[in-house]
Amino acid sequence: MTPEERKAEEAREVNIVRSGELLAGRKIIEQAISALLIEYPKLANYPGFVKEIAEYARAHQNTVSPLWFTKRAKELGINLLAGGGGGRSAEDKANSIRSFTAAIINAAGKFGVDLSPDVIAYIAEVADDQNFSMDQLNDVILSQANWDGLKPGVLTANVEQIKQLGSQFFVDMSEETMRDYSTKIASGESTLEAVQSLIRQQAKALNPWMADFIDQGTSPYELMASARDRISKSLGISSTEVDFMDSRFMDMATVTNDKGETRLANSRELTRNIRGDNEWSKTEEASQVATALGQSLAQIFGRSAF
Repeated sequence: MTPEERKAEEAREVNIVRSGELLAGRKIIEQAISALLIEYPKLANYPGFVKEIAEYARAHQNTVSPLWFTKRAKELGINLLAGGGGGRSAEDKANSIRSFTAAIINAAGKFGVDLSPDVIAYIAEVADDQNFSMDQLNDVILSQANWDGLKPGVLTANVEQIKQLGSQFFVDMSEETMRDYSTKIASGESTLEAVQSLIRQQAKALNPWMADFIDQGTSPYELMASARDRISKSLGISSTEVDFMDSRFMDMATVTNDKGETRLANSRELTRNIRGDNEWSKTEEASQVATALGQSLAQIFGRSAF
């Protein structure tokens, strides 16, 4: 096959893949619209709106936001409820909206999500129109979370717990990752226990030599406690400054043989590694060691070290 023929074949394969992706996307969108048509039979009378829904889905990973759907229907003056209101009285609808409003305020307060009165009223109306379950209501509230303006609540508490777990297991996580885990826990999609299990697996992958200790229930933070205290004392720094996610400190506390196998350093190895650090020579301990050495040499040679 010539280079030109190979390029043509590769181009044909790419086109086939892209065609398959487009077909799969269209199938998902068609299924979503079919579900909407079943729930809202009147939607079939508005082909232009159906087309707009399909375009929206293509631009949003083949999904349709219920908030957007309801808002857009109202903007177009389309009432999709059967019988112009589903047979409910105005009083029943008002009571339902009041109930959803109270639920939204309570859930938002619990999560720490700050919602304006207008947003609360709008979500309540959408929830009433589409008969949201509490899980659906929570998902919509969580989607409105502004992390830069969160109040203390479940979301911030989850992030703090996840951050502590990462610190305990020497797993460094971005704010985005911790927020994603927090949101999933708050929505019920995941649990703190499931996140902890994932962090444990990540910890074992990052430091395979710790795997047995972790499986026995010892966290890396607990395992390294003695080394942390020794390094802190020798370097004259706070124990909180000894971060074993920093290779500088991890290298002090461990040794690796010629086969690449790592283990915890024994006392003599730990001392040698600490004293090999550039900062150790500036410490009070280094000064004391130098003074003691000088006195020993003076005694050996029978003269004063000063």
